[in-house]
Amino acid sequence: MHIVLAFNLREESAVADDQPPSEPPSLPTEDLYAEWDDIHTIRAVEAALASRHQVSLVNADLEAFARFRALQPDLVFNIAEGLHGASREAQIPAMLDMLGIPYTGSDPVTLGICLDKRRTKEILSCHRIATPRFAVVSSLSDIPARLRYPLIVKPTLEGSSKGVTDKALVHDRKALVRQVEWVLTTYGQPALVEEFLPGREFTVAMLGNGEDIQVLPIVEINLHTLPAGVNPIYSFEAKWIWDQE
Repeated sequence: MHIVLAFNLREESAVADDQPPSEPPSLPTEDLYAEWDDIHTIRAVEAALASRHQVSLVNADLEAFARFRALQPDLVFNIAEGLHGASREAQIPAMLDMLGIPYTGSDPVTLGICLDKRRTKEILSCHRIATPRFAVVSSLSDIPARLRYPLIVKPTLEGSSKGVTDKALVHDRKALVRQVEWVLTTYGQPALVEEFLPGREFTVAMLGNGEDIQVLPIVEINLHTLPAGVNPIYSFEAKWIWDQE
């Protein structure tokens, strides 16, 4: 089988070994490429696929559509994240749908909804699936008073813990205002404020569709290994700084 590995290469890793950030971002450019993969990850995925298949690499840039069209693979193994807009994770799957090329992962609609935490929570609530109470804050005048502390503050349209620093968990209005203002200023998008749900955190990966779905082994995020005194959340620091030390 001919498989194309579609990815976004983190810019600096093309010429040097990746270095983890030394502190959480203060400007959007500082974590702009946090969702993208370094060359070591891409080569590892390529090697795994190449053990059984012919593999071609396609960086998900402005030339990607033409490359998919020329290669006409049997399948695209998609780990591309995109860069611009709320639909960025859906852009490569939308191209592949247009070309009639099968791919791994979710379709464009699913990816577009899931990146938008506000829409995801609205849909969950509509179907009576339990989700913490929340508010979407577009300006400091919109900060809610009805939610119960502690609260967690996140950008509405980011992934990979971008914007969810250790300070995202707040226990009073002063900290809430400070964190909402930081999200609005740093990311230029509304902040999602929701009641904090404590407890254990798990990741569950699945392969297949419908009755053929296969649930892979469950992975737990071990919050007990975090440095002493920090909040029990899988924050930007936990994912990109402390885990690299």
